[in-house]
Amino acid sequence: LVGCGNEEKKEKELPTNIAEEIELDTKGAAAVCTAEYDYSDTEGFVTGSKMVIFTDENDIVTKIVTQEKVFSYDNEVLETLKEGIERNYSASSQYGGYEYEIVIEGNELVSNVTLDYTEMDLKSMANDIEDLKVYLNDNYQYTLSSVKSMYMSAGAECK
Repeated sequence: LVGCGNEEKKEKELPTNIAEEIELDTKGAAAVCTAEYDYSDTEGFVTGSKMVIFTDENDIVTKIVTQEKVFSYDNEVLETLKEGIERNYSASSQYGGYEYEIVIEGNELVSNVTLDYTEMDLKSMANDIEDLKVYLNDNYQYTLSSVKSMYMSAGAECK
């Protein structure tokens, strides 16, 4: 019985390369961007996302399909993140063109979002969110280069 109950608690490893595991249909996409962030030391989670960007013949973005996965052993962290994501998406949905679903299964939160810019009022959105204007052209449209720039400035890789 010597040593019972004295086992050192081992830290559980969080997964890596989450974005690589995301499977989205990329057929017809103009670009695919992926990002991974490790907040394990400070917040107790890791996250990965894949953004599939579709454009028209003039490189105007028509749609972005995104899946983000967050992994944590702390269910409170996942619930808090889910509430924050839902708050952001529901606030943005007033401009139209948003479809989203957020679920928690086990230790993973999965967020699926489709942004249909042909249905979205980007002019109103840009008037309400001043920072967006730098990424929109004179017709209040996203271009492929501006969206890629936006994602890459946040640490994503785009191909």
